[in-house]
Amino acid sequence: MMYHQRSTDADERMKQLLTDTDKLLALCESDYNDSTEYDLFVRCLSEQTIVENENRRLRTKEDGGMKSTMLQNPSDPEATIRNKAGKEHRGYAANLEESVGANGSVVTEYQYEQNNHSDSQFIQEHLEQMDNQEERTVIVTDGAYSGTENTQLAAYKQDKGSGNTLQLNSQVAG
Repeated sequence: MMYHQRSTDADERMKQLLTDTDKLLALCESDYNDSTEYDLFVRCLSEQTIVENENRRLRTKEDGGMKSTMLQNPSDPEATIRNKAGKEHRGYAANLEESVGANGSVVTEYQYEQNNHSDSQFIQEHLEQMDNQEERTVIVTDGAYSGTENTQLAAYKQDKGSGNTLQLNSQVAG
């Protein structure tokens, strides 16, 4: 609705929309508490607006800004937002594992999480679920997977009897 009203200033449109929102909340009160759509509407308002002196306004950077877990899209309430490498990413994050050998490579594992799940968390979870390695194994990643804790966790996965190790090689992408 706001998109098609080009003749009205965006700030004025937003102010009117927030005023209408408060009227709608007052009309609905608790009649729609068992409605998913209404719950998402209330969630959006509680996360993205602030009421001051009986007036609703959008949250600003001074208020703590928009957090990654805030509602991004009512059709997908679990989607998140994340700033990474100076870019804004919305939705989800995926992590793929590829095993490489003399005859080629194949994707052998994947992880799919909310977008505020870090690369470091992905590798930690993967390493924790891995068995101790009977053969020397090298995991090559970019720099976002590195860190002392991750390197130590990889070293812990060595087969104690054979002396073989799991080595984490993280390199900064260039």
